[in-house]
Amino acid sequence: MFMAARRGQFLYGHVGAAVVGVRARFEGEDWQEVQTLPTPIPPGGRDRLFVVPAAGYCPAVTVQALDRSGGVVDEQRIPISPPPPPGDPDPGAACRSG
Repeated sequence: MFMAARRGQFLYGHVGAAVVGVRARFEGEDWQEVQTLPTPIPPGGRDRLFVVPAAGYCPAVTVQALDRSGGVVDEQRIPISPPPPPGDPDPGAACRSG
């Protein structure tokens, strides 16, 4: 995941050649489906990559890898991190406040 001031938050990743799409859902948002793109050769080889923008700032996300028929090949969940020590910035504050 990548987040930059005034640019928003993005989920990005590298998947195998058989994964032609990705479905992602950030906590509190609807599912988004994007097609994967071939990685440049080199360094990516024959694998694929994806980028999914988030509407909000919650770092909790579920992502599903999709095959050619739209079937789910794999699913991964990135949970909200535990709260940081007092005084430190909290990247999960957007999720905890809602």
